[in-house]
Amino acid sequence: MEDRSGFVAGLIVGAMIGLGLGIMLAPRAGQETRDQLKEKAQAVTERLKSTAADVGGRVRESAGDVASKVREKMDKDDILNRLGRDG
Repeated sequence: MEDRSGFVAGLIVGAMIGLGLGIMLAPRAGQETRDQLKEKAQAVTERLKSTAADVGGRVRESAGDVASKVREKMDKDDILNRLGRDG
């Protein structure tokens, strides 16, 4: 029984020392850490929005280019078909 009480006392003292050292050596307070994480999450969100907007613009531009080339090709084919029928 005495061994058990010594073990429990040692466990409690060790936990208190660990807790004290953890508080003293922690790089930031909990609120500061949460604020920093929030700021980083907002920065990542903004970067993702910007990238998505950029990619969306490029896709629209490419789609417009493709549509223009398809129209040109169809116009040329139509002209050649008309010339073939008329000629």
